[in-house]
Amino acid sequence: MREFRVIVHNRGTDWSSVKNTSLRGKITLDNDRLSLNDLAVLLDRNEKIDDRLRAISDLNGFYAIVRVEGDNALAVADRVRSIPLFYGHDNDCVYLSDDPHWIQKQIGVHDLDDRAKDEFLMTGYVTGDRTLSPVVKQVQAGEAVRISLDDAGNVLVKQHHYQRYIPKCHTHISVDDVIHELDKTLTSVFARLINEANGRTIVVPLSGGYDSRLIV
Repeated sequence: MREFRVIVHNRGTDWSSVKNTSLRGKITLDNDRLSLNDLAVLLDRNEKIDDRLRAISDLNGFYAIVRVEGDNALAVADRVRSIPLFYGHDNDCVYLSDDPHWIQKQIGVHDLDDRAKDEFLMTGYVTGDRTLSPVVKQVQAGEAVRISLDDAGNVLVKQHHYQRYIPKCHTHISVDDVIHELDKTLTSVFARLINEANGRTIVVPLSGGYDSRLIV
């Protein structure tokens, strides 16, 4: 079986690492800041992937996480993919980075994916986990990607969506209860935002629509 090798490359200087866990950004849990050490302990405590995904789904903030342990690597993007994270592999190694061009260079393939190129020209972006490069994939919003080797020594990539935006209509809930729940959620969201701003000026672009008015 081929040796499992993962190279993690970070373009910026704002990544922090402890043991086998790397973090960029800031994480909160129950409205409290979660340190990198706390995050590593949380992942250690939840070894099974289902338990780990449930723990990750409770996190808030703007972050990207990379975890390498033995013959497994885990790459996680927050719910809105505020910090892009990419991955790719060749016959010898798996590459994880916030720089897709670096991954292209390591693999040595610089061609564009024709289908992705057409999609980008028509929409302004590429959907799903694809990028403009045929050898570079992206971790999607609310997704954890687990990379390992199968029994034959081939690289195995498995995507886990710990968060999906699928609105549901709960007809048994009264309008008053829905408004109350919405108020609780908005209060929690904006409390985290104000805490994160820490006295800095918050700029809200005004479109004239309901969203910007609600934010203000």
